[in-house]
Amino acid sequence: MSKYHRYNCVVDASSYVNLTLFNDYAGKTLLEFFTEQANIHFCRCVNQEINRHRTEFMPKPLTQEKSVYNLQYKTFKEYELKLFDEYDEGKKNRGEKWNLAVTLDMFLSKGYKNLVYVIDDFNALRGVLKTSLYSFPLYQIWSSFDVIVYLLIDHKNFTRDLAINALKDINANLANDDPKTKREKTERRITNLNNYIKKIERVQKLIVK
Repeated sequence: MSKYHRYNCVVDASSYVNLTLFNDYAGKTLLEFFTEQANIHFCRCVNQEINRHRTEFMPKPLTQEKSVYNLQYKTFKEYELKLFDEYDEGKKNRGEKWNLAVTLDMFLSKGYKNLVYVIDDFNALRGVLKTSLYSFPLYQIWSSFDVIVYLLIDHKNFTRDLAINALKDINANLANDDPKTKREKTERRITNLNNYIKKIERVQKLIVK
């Protein structure tokens, strides 16, 4: 697939970690499948955050470094001031804010229209990003669960069984990260998993690999 016809996906640290938890999906990680279909980007501070939470199946740092995007249209400070009306030296939710800047910069400086903002930080979605992220109808917003559904559709070697296992693995990891979570959160997580399994089954009916 030509890089010019791929999605350009700006991935946050939590998603990157979730996509590299295991390499037992036909001997690959989800990220390896993903990078075969899409161009992966993130800001430098997300790269640093990923390195602080490295998993054994992540690409080597030098390979990972190639995904770091350098702004061209505005600086990160200018983007923060325009998008969030303040600049706090990027300390709070810096990765999420700067990844949004990266996504917009790719459109404003290069005219990319096949953009995806990938994020698993649901608190940021409900909080600091809530207004700005949804102000620009220039990109899709995915979670790691959406990446899995996309792979089932677009990768010839990514099967229904791999997709179901991947959904369950990430869901279990989210539960392990917050073992003292309230019952309501647990129920939401179960509901979310079941909804994505239904999506997988619907896609499978259409594509029948």
